[in-house]
Amino acid sequence: MSVEERARLLMEFIAARKKFFAAKRVEEQRNKPSTKAEQRKKLCTYMKHMAGYKDKDFKVKRPSKESAKRQKIEDDAEKAELKACLEIVPGDDSVVNI
Repeated sequence: MSVEERARLLMEFIAARKKFFAAKRVEEQRNKPSTKAEQRKKLCTYMKHMAGYKDKDFKVKRPSKESAKRQKIEDDAEKAELKACLEIVPGDDSVVNI
């Protein structure tokens, strides 16, 4: 074989190898499991197109600081009321007949 033929064969081999490894990288990327964010995005897209959902249907309603404070105040008031109902009277040794 001449030098030109060997050079041509080497270049063809290198080009074929590049294509092979590029295809292998694409296949690995395709087979890689999707993240939770990607799954959520795919599901939202599916729901929009197939079931007619809107973007506002997927928004997460987060509690504000004011509503959290209001809830805490209500819980404290309820605890105080329950404590008042559970008041124990000491020294009451009388017998109760049912």
